[in-house]
Amino acid sequence: MKICIVHHHLKPGGVTRVIQNTLPGLLGRGAEVGLLSGEVSRDSWPVPVKAVPDLGYRTDPLPESSIPLGAQLLEAGKAVFGGSLPDIWHIHNPTLGKNPEMPHAVQFLVEQGHRVLMHLHDFAEDGRPENYRVLAKNKGSCPLYPIGDSISYAVINQRDALVLESAGIPADKVCNIGNPVQLPESSGSDSGKRANGGILSRDRKLYLYPTRGIRRKNIGEFLLLAATGSSEDLYATTMGPANPRWLPIHSSWERLASDLRLPVELGWAENIPFDFPSIFNRANCLVTTSVQEGFGLAFLEPVFAGKPLAGRNLDQVTRDFGDHGWNLGSLYERLEVELEWIDVPELRRRMDSGFRKLYAAYGQEWNMARMNAHWEAATNGSDTIDFGFLGEVAQSEVIRKVAGDAGLRKRLRPAGMDEESQPVPDVESLRAYYSPDAYVARLWERYVRLMEGRVAGATDIGGADEHAVLMSFLDPGNLRLLKTALSG
Repeated sequence: MKICIVHHHLKPGGVTRVIQNTLPGLLGRGAEVGLLSGEVSRDSWPVPVKAVPDLGYRTDPLPESSIPLGAQLLEAGKAVFGGSLPDIWHIHNPTLGKNPEMPHAVQFLVEQGHRVLMHLHDFAEDGRPENYRVLAKNKGSCPLYPIGDSISYAVINQRDALVLESAGIPADKVCNIGNPVQLPESSGSDSGKRANGGILSRDRKLYLYPTRGIRRKNIGEFLLLAATGSSEDLYATTMGPANPRWLPIHSSWERLASDLRLPVELGWAENIPFDFPSIFNRANCLVTTSVQEGFGLAFLEPVFAGKPLAGRNLDQVTRDFGDHGWNLGSLYERLEVELEWIDVPELRRRMDSGFRKLYAAYGQEWNMARMNAHWEAATNGSDTIDFGFLGEVAQSEVIRKVAGDAGLRKRLRPAGMDEESQPVPDVESLRAYYSPDAYVARLWERYVRLMEGRVAGATDIGGADEHAVLMSFLDPGNLRLLKTALSG
């Protein structure tokens, strides 16, 4: 079987790591594999790789004089297989809006009689309105989510599968294959280890949040957890934001931590001479406070490493893990704080303004009924509100109040932050299901089913209900101020 894997760029990151973890298993099954990418990393690849520059990230369509992207992919696919055509085109994130030519390219390949696996890791409808507008403006009559006998979908969690099925894609065309999980190994390149050994000493208990400090990672809640703990411990995140757009917000959290003398270091791993595995192994407890994740490595990697995990659960992600040994245990679903601690009229104003603009960015109308539904989800109709529904302004108000009140610190301290309360998950079962080998087996089964189906003709291609996909992600219960473009 000849598999042509297509991705916008093969740089270090989540999707690239998935591809890297997949290749040995595919090759071991006798597959021939080629890679096409707009940009190619300098890593050595065990398969042929070809750059297709027009496949890279872009916001504008190609000039009319250019060769269509689909035709470029077809020629590049032939090149990596020595002149013969692939059996399956495995395309990562073709609906994300990173390139406005992708819907046309997919349609071209299908119309030319090719089998296509649409592998969706992320959605433009999920907090990426700029991407969505690029697609809406340029896709024309091309279906964003095509339906046909020679088209199949792979997703990384049950929520995404249900979104596609509710939009009209047949359930047998959608497969939740998860992701492979493989812990990174130390590079052995730590510099200054002897001189700086004290940095990773065991003198302080280390609560580590392995994340980049972007808004949806909910850094304010991490500061709140630090405020409820001992000043003798250390609460650290690994990286600051890469996008300059989010640096002012990140800097404001650094200033608040300093003003309140919280035991917090943001972007800690960027400032010490140790690689990530060394820092990860040193942690006493891993923490996550994110309000939005795709697959959920933040939940599985600590378990695989035998590390305690504390913080916020995201049921839309972790519900997949329950059948394979996952134990929610110490994670909390909500972190309730009193409404009386917050300027409620100002919070509601910010919510109304932020979500109205988010809806408008997607070409949708925000109304008071939706605002009331969001408020009900945030408060459960009570006099408290989940901290994760707040924006930065209200979160800062709460953190300042809690940091100055020993009684509140004790009251808000989640039980799961204490190491002795950690449950013991079925690690072997989880490792077995989410190993690279098991992942490749699920992927291979999808390939086989795709090969067994007939090849659709151009007139056989339908499309899912794109508005239904959008509204699944714009559901008021799914919205958070930390997922809007505005500071709240």
